[in-house]
Amino acid sequence: KYSGKRHINLASVIEFIHTATLLHDDVVDNSTKRRGEKTANVVWGNKSSILVGDFLLSKAFKILVTDGSLKCIDIISKASEKISYGEVKQLMNVGNLNLGETEYLDTIDYKTAELFSAACQISAEISEIDNNKKDSLKDFGKFLGIAYQIVDDTLDYFSEEKTSGKEIGNDFKEHKMTLPLILVYKRCDKKEKNYINFINSKKIITNQDL
Repeated sequence: KYSGKRHINLASVIEFIHTATLLHDDVVDNSTKRRGEKTANVVWGNKSSILVGDFLLSKAFKILVTDGSLKCIDIISKASEKISYGEVKQLMNVGNLNLGETEYLDTIDYKTAELFSAACQISAEISEIDNNKKDSLKDFGKFLGIAYQIVDDTLDYFSEEKTSGKEIGNDFKEHKMTLPLILVYKRCDKKEKNYINFINSKKIITNQDL
């Protein structure tokens, strides 16, 4: 069985990719706070945030190549592709109040759960466990990631800034279709739907609208 420091390098690959996606997301979303602090794009600008994110992605794959496992490279490459695809899917559905729960779950499966799953997969790979256990860890990571994203999307509506460390209501202001809004729109009456449609039609949504 595996022993040594290889797992530390591969864990850093996951963290570099994660940090890169956060840097890019904050630029795309025009976010100003993350974990209670100013975002990198606010402090250093969008250009620096994008370039540093790109550097971290490049660094992650350099570490993977140095590690030498083609299987780990394959796992992370596929995950990176799916994460990017998930971000594009989310962007395509901005403001789409007809988005269903299935489509939402599909998006967060790509956007978030894929990296959780990849972390579990490379852990299983270097541990040299049997294929059944590898498949179980892959699924565990996927469902943990989905659960995490649902909670995170819910907190955007029901938490407080001092608790979550980021501005509350940003998803709605950015016209993002997350599960709380999908369920509310699905279950509300015609008058409430009209009000949501009116607010959602605005290019800029303020706190006074919420």
